[in-house]
Amino acid sequence: MALNQIKFTKTLGGLGRVAPSEDHISGLIFAGMDSGTDIFALSSPEDLNSYLSPGNPEKYSSYISSEKRNPGEAPTIDHVIYYHVQQFFSMNPTGRLYFQMLSSQITSSDIIDFQKSCDGKVRQLGVFDESLDFTGDGSGAETIIGELESAASTLEEVEFAPLSIIAQGFGDLASFDSSDLSGKNAKNVSITIAQSGSGEGYAMISTLMNLFDAEQYVITNLADINTTFTTGTDQEITEMISDLSDVGASVSKDKLKIKFKNKVLTERADTGSSFPAFTESISAQVRDGFVIGSVGTVLGAVSKSSVHENIGWVQKFNLGAEFNVPTFVDRTPVSEVNKASLDILDENRFIFMVKHIGDVGTYFNDSHVADKATSDFAYIESNRTINKAIRDVRASLLPQLNSPLAVDATTGGLAIDTIKFFENLAGSPLSRMLRAGELSGFAVGINPDQDVLATSRLDIVLKLVPVGVAREIQVKIGFAAKVSS
Repeated sequence: MALNQIKFTKTLGGLGRVAPSEDHISGLIFAGMDSGTDIFALSSPEDLNSYLSPGNPEKYSSYISSEKRNPGEAPTIDHVIYYHVQQFFSMNPTGRLYFQMLSSQITSSDIIDFQKSCDGKVRQLGVFDESLDFTGDGSGAETIIGELESAASTLEEVEFAPLSIIAQGFGDLASFDSSDLSGKNAKNVSITIAQSGSGEGYAMISTLMNLFDAEQYVITNLADINTTFTTGTDQEITEMISDLSDVGASVSKDKLKIKFKNKVLTERADTGSSFPAFTESISAQVRDGFVIGSVGTVLGAVSKSSVHENIGWVQKFNLGAEFNVPTFVDRTPVSEVNKASLDILDENRFIFMVKHIGDVGTYFNDSHVADKATSDFAYIESNRTINKAIRDVRASLLPQLNSPLAVDATTGGLAIDTIKFFENLAGSPLSRMLRAGELSGFAVGINPDQDVLATSRLDIVLKLVPVGVAREIQVKIGFAAKVSS
């Protein structure tokens, strides 16, 4: 027999510590691309190069240049992708982003499959699909919004993996002005119509404008250019090079090349040859329809925010120098749109960017969703708060699925100990949200008279008191002869 002794056994769980929050986990889907990709996780914009590189040609050969654009380089969809990933991490450097490209228009099945592949961890999803177009009869936007909401509803009700969707809108001010999102009944979908009028976003647009000007110049002067480069003097060739460079063409003495979206529009390969006809033209429609957008920025702001916070909070969500000049996706500066028109866009429940008098920053107007303003779920933070409660309470209750339910033998109702046990179980994650400032209060209710012997179902009622948002601060001010004590 061993010597008498005192033994200690370490136990776990006594401190009630919980796993780190996953509120920041996000997804980004680019749909309608030339080719699709698998889903992969990013911790920084540079991670794109690990996947979209010559090292993976069998999967990603069409997207080997997804990296930051060099100054003056023609913008391609690769650069737009990099831009949005970069903006996401600019807003939330500690975020985690799942990324995918699709070769077709997005569907509800795509989003459901995406979330399942991410083990249901994605809390907010950004979508870039040019089919979400409000011009014309707006049917393109109608279709995509329907697909997005259908996916979000299924994920919430069937898969228990709710998320908020932020989609990039396409169109012009007139189409946004006539499109009221409050009638879409899409509480899980938000539409951003913002774009940068400064920074890299603006530089990409400006470069495209230069390319358009260069193309038009070459088309108009092609005969003269051919003659000059073929038989002209050195002085004439030098002057022609200067003229072409002024309009943004890439040109040297023996070569001129103009590219758009990685396609050569025209090229002179060697001295003595003439320029061929353009194989593709940057039409005004293509030029005017090239959208950079802001979905990565909105997604990053949502990822950075606590679930109860509005992304328009001035103290916390200054969008920085990239958006020092905010515009809409049709390139109209916000400063050129009158307040009445901005109010209409806000009432139509679009997300865009604004400046505030007395502050140098740029901010989101609000956190609208495509549902009526009177809905309990009219804002992103409302949905994120209740979605977090759903996820956390479910995780707390799940181990008790198919567990015994003690019944009071005299009443046939639930035993008091059973009621208290489940009240504490459901209330524990809500208490954590309360301590974190994500809720103002809550109540857990369990009817003791429910007949669980007949139904095998336990009904629990949760009431959440959300945190308010100061969307308007009204101050009364005036002079007085004296101030009363």
